[in-house]
Amino acid sequence: MPASIKVLLATAILSATILWWFGRGDDAPPPMPGRGNTDAPSIASAGVTAALPNHRTPMAAPPSPAIDWLPSWLVHPFAYELDVCVIDSLGLPVSGHTVRLGPIGCTPNLADVDTDAEGNAAIRWHGRQPQMMVEIEDPRRQRRRVRMTSGEPVRLLLLGLTRPPGRRMPIELPPHGEARFDQLSVRRPMRSGLHPFARFSDTAAEAAPLNLSNDLLADAMRETLDGLIAESDATAAIAGTVYDTEGQPCADVHVVLLGSEPQPRRRTITDEQGTFRFTQLDAGNFLVRAGGDRDGLATLPVVVTTGATTASLRLNPGRSVRGRVVGADGRPRGLRTIEWRSDDGSWVDSTATDWQGTFVIANVPDGTGSVMMWSLGDQLGLPEVVLTGVRPNHGELILRCPAGPGSTLQLQTAPRDAASTGPRLQVWHLETGLGRSIPPRGEGDSWPIGHLPAGFYDLEAWVPGDGHRVRLLSRHWIEGTTTVDLGRVELPRGGTLQFSIAEGALPQDTAQRVLELVSLREDADVFVAIDEIADDSIVHLPAGEHALLYRHSDGSPRALRFTVKAGERTEVTVAR
Repeated sequence: MPASIKVLLATAILSATILWWFGRGDDAPPPMPGRGNTDAPSIASAGVTAALPNHRTPMAAPPSPAIDWLPSWLVHPFAYELDVCVIDSLGLPVSGHTVRLGPIGCTPNLADVDTDAEGNAAIRWHGRQPQMMVEIEDPRRQRRRVRMTSGEPVRLLLLGLTRPPGRRMPIELPPHGEARFDQLSVRRPMRSGLHPFARFSDTAAEAAPLNLSNDLLADAMRETLDGLIAESDATAAIAGTVYDTEGQPCADVHVVLLGSEPQPRRRTITDEQGTFRFTQLDAGNFLVRAGGDRDGLATLPVVVTTGATTASLRLNPGRSVRGRVVGADGRPRGLRTIEWRSDDGSWVDSTATDWQGTFVIANVPDGTGSVMMWSLGDQLGLPEVVLTGVRPNHGELILRCPAGPGSTLQLQTAPRDAASTGPRLQVWHLETGLGRSIPPRGEGDSWPIGHLPAGFYDLEAWVPGDGHRVRLLSRHWIEGTTTVDLGRVELPRGGTLQFSIAEGALPQDTAQRVLELVSLREDADVFVAIDEIADDSIVHLPAGEHALLYRHSDGSPRALRFTVKAGERTEVTVAR
């Protein structure tokens, strides 16, 4: 059950209970351990992504507008909608998160909307085809491919982090994203321009080095202060205890206080005796929610009047996936991240093993799923172990670490012209749909890509200024024990574009002068030059079909289509 449904269900329970109490005309009975909703799935640890069934009426993006000046070769008749829900590691909504996504072959962009108070964001755009693939970069920066179909909204669940009460810690990356160290790691925001349908940008196709401002780098350090209690004259309180399944007080359990809004009002953690306390409360109706990790989940509606109201909650793990991690010698292996994904895409959860290698993923919905394992802190890599067809409550799983380090993929990129910069490789594990990014290296350097488990792979390369992503391997089997040497690899070469702008062709007012370069793609056009383009400039572009959009001196938008050939110069004239 998704996190948004959890909150709605909890609110419904709270409302029904209150009506029942007041309908009786009696005082509320004392809270009892174990009351509340414990069947909903929980989220246990760091960020994951899943495609969820969309249970609401499809709401397509606006239809393609009719634009008099627009040539037919710029029209994008198909509308797409991606509905994202971001929750923290306890299953609660995260607001203010900026999703990162882009079409296949483009560097990720920052979505033009942030998640709201319920953790939701609806991202819409147009394309040329009835279907297209996009790549989503989740909060832990792991990439996943998602197929979009026009008129059929896709819902994604992204998992963020739980914020400890009363502490400062980095939140999900804000607008402008992460620290940027090279051109390919820059996250351009989605934008609108003269091209009525282009929304995404591809920094890999921008030839000139980008000037990274201090503001962009400072944005990555944004922090929030969560859980501090503001000064208040309110004197009411909730004092309670959280118990485990055996009725023993449970320490170090996350407890949150919910009101009518989806965001928690307070957060705390139980002490060694399993007790917690929320103070300085106004009278009203609340929901206390405990757990959400490997120990299970419990919720309890509470009506606060005056003084301290007691609350007792018993955690219930519900359906669970349990197991342990061992090495090739059969000994326990700790410090692993375990992830569960249901086969129907309805739920994803993650947890960490303890020092003895054991793990529990609690409150899992019924049905089959896959279990994946990473070394702790290596979720930017690919899973070491994948088990399929796993059902909850079907005994203990044994995840056995590979005996060796996995396969190594070896290749060497051939040197290119001086205008080009080092490429970046992307490895895709086809069984899981997960991608691993390999940072740029110098020209002619060797690229050893290690720790690859057995499976089928795609290998792609981004080459800044020389083209969109190029596929080097397609569905290539790697056995997981040997080195695969691809030898010397030729990466794509771009061409140059010479602008010639006639005097009086553009508006005199510099604020009205607009020049946009876009790459014409089969799925959706993308911007390849966003910054100001100087008159009579030379631009290095990928080989392929492009267009220059500009505003003429008479105020009308215009578009010029042209082809850039590898290793050649193309001249484009903007006439008066």
